[in-house]
Amino acid sequence: MTTLLRAILASFLLAFAGAALAADAPAAKEAPATPAGEVKVGDTLYVCGCGPGCACDTAKAGPGKCHCGKDLVKAKVTKVENGSVTVDLGKGATQVIKTPYKCGCKDCKCNTAAFGPGKCHCGKDLVKT
Repeated sequence: MTTLLRAILASFLLAFAGAALAADAPAAKEAPATPAGEVKVGDTLYVCGCGPGCACDTAKAGPGKCHCGKDLVKAKVTKVENGSVTVDLGKGATQVIKTPYKCGCKDCKCNTAAFGPGKCHCGKDLVKT
């Protein structure tokens, strides 16, 4: 076998092996289903694109699709109240999203809203809303 033929064969085998490895590689991960922990004013969320009347209450940490099939849109958190967040969708549109967790204080003045379990910034456990 000539040197040129060996080089071509080796290149082909390396390319084939690389393609096989790439096919076995895990797919790129989608953004977490929901942001982890407490949500604060100024945070960026991706919410359902249905608009202000949306009942989906879908929020993710990154772009994706809502369970209703609409694209998620980038939104900025403008207000956080005990168990809900208000986001600015742009062009004067806002949307209120209920979160599954809030501060466990009696007569809470923390105004904490969270998408996952954990601790409030006051130190109390977050509870389901």
